[in-house]
Amino acid sequence: GSGSTHNTSYSSAGPYTVTVTDSASRTSQCSVNVSAGAGSCTLTVPSVAAGSPVTATWSSNLGTVTSNSYTCTVNPLGSGPLPLLANGNQPFTMPSTAQTCTLNMADSSGKIATCNAPVTPLVVGSPVCSPASSNITQGGSVSFTASGGSGGYTWTAPTASPTSGSGSPFNPSFPTVGNNQQVTLRDSNNNTNVCSVNVSPAAGGAGPTLSVTPSCDGAISRLGLSWTPYAGATQYNIRKCAGSSCTSYASAVGYFGDASWVSVGNVGAVTSYFDTAVSAGQTWSYVINTWDGDWGNPPSNISFATALSCGGGPVPDYIAVWDGSSATPPNGFVSQPYTFSGHVTNQGNLGTLIGTQASFCAFPLATFSLWWTTTNAGESDPCYANLYKFSDRAVPSLATGASSPPFTSDTWIPTFADLYVGVLCADSTNQINEVGAENNNCTYTNAFTISVGAGGGVDLQTTGITPANSTVTQGTPVQFTATVRNNGSSPSDEFDETFAIDYNNDQFPLYNANIGSRITIPGGLAATGQTTVISNTWTATCPSGGPPCTHRVWGIADIMNAVIESDESNNRESTLITVSAVPMAYLNVYRVGDDLALSSAPSGTWADGTWADYTPWPPATQANPANLSSVSAGNGALSITNVPGYTITRRFCGHAVGGSCTFPVAFTGGLTCNPSWCFDPSVGAPLSWVIEYQFRYSPIPVTLSVNLTASPNSQPAPLNTNLTATVSGSALGTMNYTFWWNCTDTSSDVSYVSQSSVCGDPTNPAIGAKFNGEAATSKSVSHTYLQNATAKVIVERGVAPAAQDQEAIIVSLVAACSVAPPSASVGNPVTWNSSATGGDGNYLFSWSGSDGLSCSGQPSPFCYAVTKVYSSTGSKNGTVSVTSASQSDTKSCGTANITPGTSIGATPPSILPSGSSILSWDSTGFGNSDCTIDQGIGAVTADGTKSVSPIVGTMYTITCNNGINSDSASAVVNVAGTPTIKEVPPQ
Repeated sequence: GSGSTHNTSYSSAGPYTVTVTDSASRTSQCSVNVSAGAGSCTLTVPSVAAGSPVTATWSSNLGTVTSNSYTCTVNPLGSGPLPLLANGNQPFTMPSTAQTCTLNMADSSGKIATCNAPVTPLVVGSPVCSPASSNITQGGSVSFTASGGSGGYTWTAPTASPTSGSGSPFNPSFPTVGNNQQVTLRDSNNNTNVCSVNVSPAAGGAGPTLSVTPSCDGAISRLGLSWTPYAGATQYNIRKCAGSSCTSYASAVGYFGDASWVSVGNVGAVTSYFDTAVSAGQTWSYVINTWDGDWGNPPSNISFATALSCGGGPVPDYIAVWDGSSATPPNGFVSQPYTFSGHVTNQGNLGTLIGTQASFCAFPLATFSLWWTTTNAGESDPCYANLYKFSDRAVPSLATGASSPPFTSDTWIPTFADLYVGVLCADSTNQINEVGAENNNCTYTNAFTISVGAGGGVDLQTTGITPANSTVTQGTPVQFTATVRNNGSSPSDEFDETFAIDYNNDQFPLYNANIGSRITIPGGLAATGQTTVISNTWTATCPSGGPPCTHRVWGIADIMNAVIESDESNNRESTLITVSAVPMAYLNVYRVGDDLALSSAPSGTWADGTWADYTPWPPATQANPANLSSVSAGNGALSITNVPGYTITRRFCGHAVGGSCTFPVAFTGGLTCNPSWCFDPSVGAPLSWVIEYQFRYSPIPVTLSVNLTASPNSQPAPLNTNLTATVSGSALGTMNYTFWWNCTDTSSDVSYVSQSSVCGDPTNPAIGAKFNGEAATSKSVSHTYLQNATAKVIVERGVAPAAQDQEAIIVSLVAACSVAPPSASVGNPVTWNSSATGGDGNYLFSWSGSDGLSCSGQPSPFCYAVTKVYSSTGSKNGTVSVTSASQSDTKSCGTANITPGTSIGATPPSILPSGSSILSWDSTGFGNSDCTIDQGIGAVTADGTKSVSPIVGTMYTITCNNGINSDSASAVVNVAGTPTIKEVPPQ
């Protein structure tokens, strides 16, 4: 090439010579040592359900790849080779356990690249965070959206700004360089999904790191800027731009071509500044440029904040207003299109400099009521995390008292019948800081009905309630069942069912009349005949006054009228249940000569410890109705029938013939019973006495309990354990055992716990196991655990209430670690890596070791790897401590051998002809006789300086060798008016 400047790129490592010739044929040479340079790569793994196919993709800056392999922290992924491609992909099956996989690559030039990514199975029913993986430059932001799951989204991002929030979409910025920075999305059922962000330095290298914080100085609102120092900077320039989306600038060397950026001014060498030229509610973005002899340095990241209202100052106040008849929508039908019109007004006493967004939503009435009362009138979560949003409209900046132009929504088409409310929210993205005036952004319409239309719709009918028209004994558990069927031609939405006792049709809600808990049918019933069976247990009782009594028990579908139906009259069916008194035998026993006779008393009720309401008892007219045994004079034994499931107790008194008992008589117990008979040996009495007895049969309470054990219940992963459920109690019949591998819910209702939003379907082998009709009172099942869990079992038997138990499974935490490379020279980076298994799957890493080895912010999940540059030689050690839940594990990670190294520099790097520059060098680990500098200088001490006056631009290279280790470094001195030598880093 020609000219005074020539840029050359080198495609491979090695020594190169550059020859420069001027017009007088004078020449000069300089040498270039091209190293392999640093490699980089990015690995991305989307989150999908366990067992589903998924493809990992990677990209890198490598050339011809000579090695490519992966290592994952948990089997079955393990480790293995990958295709020798700089950019490629690899399909695999998503495992059931979350873990981290690391990619290790190298190319023919010697470049080495290492990167990692989380492998996170998406739990069925979990929310979805999108995009799953992003690549941005330092200070940039990512717009994430949330969907799926149960709504009510919140998110956390420890390395972002802000670090947490709620709703969707959300736009955190990332001020720190680093890969695999995680954003955790969580729904209202506590299910999570993770997105990752890879943040690279801004073009031209990393400038200062800037942060902006709002504060008050008395009544004055201000934005405080602070930034990290830039090496050699003697002056900083601050620029600002209105709003939070100012990202346009011409280059990475400090020149901003976007006219929206204005200069605040130069502030000297300080690293903080307060901007008071702001007003409450205004959002400003800032950037820092640096001067170290010129402005040709990379700028800082862009950071923004919104000024606070201080001392009761003015603030904007955005409200949404309906236009025309939009506030009172007409009733309509499924699939009928609707549009709404409105505008936004700033009724505050401060105008705004930035625009925002308004959103239209349509809610079912029941959901709207919950949303409105739990989200601060919509302010904290406009449109319920956008689940019910159907249209957005831009809103310009508004002066105080000004209104936006009217706007009309996109078309909304209802897909199912219900009672609806329309909502319009001003500032739905929360761009405007309305301190003290936030809770009136949203307005809503009158409620309107969406029907199914002619010939269609949902029709839920309850039939077949059992037991039907039955008589039961007081205190007896009664299990009611009923079938709910959708007779309509359209599927229903989710609805609730229950059994209720003695209610009237207008009694809503039915909480005070329910039998057991409400039963939710997730997803509703499909059209044309899909059915579901509901069941609940009630203990037969009567109001005060005692049995007998009669109850009407109802089975009711859609108890909250959440589903609009073509026929609302058949949701309920009832049956009559008569509750009878506890069976009792009333016996009058007295002496007649040498024989003992019996008589039965009339049936009666037992109440309050007194005799039945008849006096006196009738005379004995029946002989031995209860199989009275023969007795001898003065003594005898009485036998009466024993009924399984009942206990028999008695009371009695004695009196002379012709006399009577004195009432009331205390009730006593204590009959001796075998499976068929109960005996009382105390019947005998003097011949002149009559002994009167009353016997009562009482139901034995039916009990059921279960004890769950795990053997073993604690060891490192994989933990192969046997879960054993042991049943006890008086309940009779076969047993249903239902196991869940991990379930913290304490309910004993199998249908409730089996919902996907609770613990899931136990018939899915990945979730649990179910065994029905078992005769044995003990049941064992095996499972393998990789993380801490809570095992659960529910047992059902006969008419007894179901029983449950849980057992904690502790998978011991095991840490592992390594160092790479195991040997490096002074001034070159060494990376300490760690991983862990067991615990609860969430890990915090802390490091210690030689020369102050640590990780910023530790303990932290992001400290699984830490890179350190050592300034001294020798063997360096590292130790990692990993914690998970209440467990911890500490491992020694070996040693890194740091060998001698050298460096050299020139001050100044450019001189005038006949001028001079000072070479300064520093060699660690070499002796004073081990080093030489070329260009005729020769042997030098390990550390030193030397003045040089080259005629043309010259490169000086120091080489040190102590017979065991060697190292070299170079510095350039350019001479004005002669060809310039410039070291060009390899691309």
